[in-house]
Amino acid sequence: MKKFYLSLVALTMLCISNVSAGTRVLFSQNFEGVTSSAETGWTYGGEAMNILTDDQGTYFELFGGATNGRNAVLNWGAEVYGENASILEDGKYTLTFEFCPQQPSNNQYNSAITVVSNLSAPANQPYINRWTYLKDQDGNEITDPAAYVGFLFDLSQKADIATGDAYFVNGDESNIVNLTQGSWYLVSLNVDVNARTIEYNVSDLMGTTVTSGTRTIPATECDGTEISMYAEGLNVMVARYQARYYFDNISLTCESAQDVANDPVVALTGLGKDEEGNLNPNLRIYTITFKPGETLKVKGTEGDVAEVRYDDCTGSYKYSTTTSGTLVAWTEVGTAKSNEITMEVDCSPCALPAVAADVISVEEGFAKTYKLTVSNAEVPLSPTLFISYTFNGKNGTTLSGEELPTGTTVTVPEAGTLTVTTSAFGYQATVVTIENNIEYELKNSYDFARMTPETIKAAGFAAIEDLNSATTSGENNWTARKRLFYYDVNQPVMGEDGSPAVDDKGNPVYTAVYPFGYVADDSECVIHRWVIADTDMTEEKAAATFEGVTLWNGLAAQVLQGIGLTQNATKNNYNTVKFKGIGANDIVIVNTINSYGSNSIHPVCATADEYFAQVKGEDVAYPIASTGREVLGSKAGGAYVIDEEDGTKTLGFQLYRIDTALVYAKVFGVKGGSVGIENIGTGENAQNAGAYYNLAGQRIAKPAKGSIFIHNGKKMIMK
Repeated sequence: MKKFYLSLVALTMLCISNVSAGTRVLFSQNFEGVTSSAETGWTYGGEAMNILTDDQGTYFELFGGATNGRNAVLNWGAEVYGENASILEDGKYTLTFEFCPQQPSNNQYNSAITVVSNLSAPANQPYINRWTYLKDQDGNEITDPAAYVGFLFDLSQKADIATGDAYFVNGDESNIVNLTQGSWYLVSLNVDVNARTIEYNVSDLMGTTVTSGTRTIPATECDGTEISMYAEGLNVMVARYQARYYFDNISLTCESAQDVANDPVVALTGLGKDEEGNLNPNLRIYTITFKPGETLKVKGTEGDVAEVRYDDCTGSYKYSTTTSGTLVAWTEVGTAKSNEITMEVDCSPCALPAVAADVISVEEGFAKTYKLTVSNAEVPLSPTLFISYTFNGKNGTTLSGEELPTGTTVTVPEAGTLTVTTSAFGYQATVVTIENNIEYELKNSYDFARMTPETIKAAGFAAIEDLNSATTSGENNWTARKRLFYYDVNQPVMGEDGSPAVDDKGNPVYTAVYPFGYVADDSECVIHRWVIADTDMTEEKAAATFEGVTLWNGLAAQVLQGIGLTQNATKNNYNTVKFKGIGANDIVIVNTINSYGSNSIHPVCATADEYFAQVKGEDVAYPIASTGREVLGSKAGGAYVIDEEDGTKTLGFQLYRIDTALVYAKVFGVKGGSVGIENIGTGENAQNAGAYYNLAGQRIAKPAKGSIFIHNGKKMIMK
């Protein structure tokens, strides 16, 4: 679909933009050959900027995720027009770009795509529907969105239409266009600086115009600031939450009376397989794009020079080779010649990165859970990577999985060998072997979720009122609305035919039960709370509440019975629970339920008591030898290790506000008290020689400063 659309765009631009041999490219960005968002020049405060690739090419993604609305900015600046805009011979230029509203937000509807000149949108707001207002000459705030005119072109979501697909054009809320989610659109702006007019056209996938017109740009903004006619960038407001917008093929051009030969764009677009899907690990395909009226010259890796006209390929030439060497491309128009663009081509098979097998949980004995992760960020063309594994246990257990995504977990029950392969079509597979031969024993365990009223009282906590509220704000979210529940094995969901229903994998479907409450008038299903008040939480009390554990002091601590230990505060971030007396080779398993139960585990149980015995979130393992002093975790807090004078260690684990409950912590030590170098899993293949491992046998990207690690079979200390 994208391929067809790009061909259509090329034909459309050829027909309607009056492009000639004198077209000068002032700025261009098509993301081909870009390997990371940092190379694009965009800035964004939302969750992620991503470079995405499919079989038809590369494009750019803005993903809002769980953040509030944030602006993304691409700024090419006024400098591209030359000093005093001298490059524009007739005062005219054309700006085109493609975008796709892939996924609308699901909470607020104020996304906007704005072409800006010297006046940009305020931080984390649309240009028009802002809430930081300009002031008029009398100092009064200007709150009318229609008054804001200091942009060149704007598409803004209609905030009161919750479908998320309605946009109004250039500040006119009566001019509504509906944009289909997941479809690409082309924006074309023909700007006449002297006349202060912009002819705009937005067309859909089939080239049909969805909106068009001419906008005259006022001389000044509503606060009196002069408005420049020279586009300097894009400002994209991505509304909260989960919104996704794609962008591609941004082009700023002007016409010239002289011959102009623009630099061609050369990008690797194929590797290891041809367009028919035939595999050849030595094959490389480059796409070379150039403008109408230009002649492309390509000197291949074997020294042959090809001459390509625009009409031969509508400006997109495919060069294929299986020979390493230098690729050179340039364009010619009349007597004008562009710069020569040089690419060094390596046609040797492209080996994939090895999977990192991180221990995320251990049990007594040899049982461990590994999380298998691999990134395509450094792999040319960012292919989809697949993980396969086999486990051969010493007692005969065999496990296997094929073509799995990154993040897959595998639990091995005994000593043995775990072999993991990274693969992708057209690339050289990489194999890593993990020797699961380290035996652990439980040294200490803290089960905060399953404390009885008697043990809670003995620790110094006093009962306060139960949680059972109609609101969903603050601590009352711990009434477990839709988040803390189990599936009742005695209550199967029945299908339309009257037989028990099954999911898409054939597993039985059971009714969800909410033992902590789901509706406000349910007086039986509540959360029992126990608190040590902040006035009682002295330094001495913080160190004596639980044996071997030091809590934060000066702030209240709370046990939510059946859930875990929390701070009793909504604004005090990252207060620390410290587990003391830990050995240098120990692993601490920490289990939390975050964001009011959003990551809780939902087991299949027969009774609420069975569920209470299993309540937990997701285990995270902190190997003391490799945790070092670096902050870990997805939040700014995380975990860190303190070296004690008596030679033991302390793990500091930080809880984030009241929405994070510490369910349990378990301290495991290597049976026998130490780890010999011969027990560390270093069974890598030749491609993975030189990898780093911590003393728990985990592969790590790079040792932390001051940590002990294994490298090429030797124990070392990172200085």
